[in-house]
Amino acid sequence: MPLRDRVAGLSDSAGYYDRIKLGELVAAQIAARRDQDGARAMSQLEPLAVSARAEEISSQNGAFNFAFLVEGGEVDAFSEAVGRLREDLGDRVTLNYVGPLPPYSFAETDLSAGTAAWA
Repeated sequence: MPLRDRVAGLSDSAGYYDRIKLGELVAAQIAARRDQDGARAMSQLEPLAVSARAEEISSQNGAFNFAFLVEGGEVDAFSEAVGRLREDLGDRVTLNYVGPLPPYSFAETDLSAGTAAWA
């Protein structure tokens, strides 16, 4: 009997540890799917870019956040590839594409307060 079905038939107290286990299994599957989707997005888009970087995910529900440095003449081709990726991922992923933007994600200067850049 699957764990989900077993938990459904138990009282809250009797199924406490099984519910924790079920939650852990679901969370692991979601994380694995996020990793797969991110790898798929990167593999489809990175070849069209001069450089690519993974950025910090900005929301709890985010799956991935990438920055791509694209040559000016290639922006349209890159945008079309993003559109194909959006179709491939379907309705289960909302893909937000913002750009072009200044290439600040690819700057190598440390602009933290107190560094040489501020001197």
